[in-house]
Amino acid sequence: VEQLGILLHQRVLGLDQELDQRGDVEVLVCAVSGDCAFNGATLAVLDVPKGALVGAIVRDGKPQIARGRSTLRDRDHVIVIARPDSVDRVTVLFG
Repeated sequence: VEQLGILLHQRVLGLDQELDQRGDVEVLVCAVSGDCAFNGATLAVLDVPKGALVGAIVRDGKPQIARGRSTLRDRDHVIVIARPDSVDRVTVLFG
């Protein structure tokens, strides 16, 4: 999470802590490794669960808004906002 930069790091953690207290959503930071199946794939082809949203991709310490045409690369960090019932599926997807 340190690679996200201090400002983004604080915002993500603050949102996570605020929403987690109510149990509405969880904010996940998932890392892309070079050997994962979707390294080089676009977000559009991923089977992201219905209760989850890929909000941003952090590449080389710089956040960018995630779009369907965004391509995932080795060492990217993907910010996912998910309802509690979707967290396990997101974890498996990026696991």
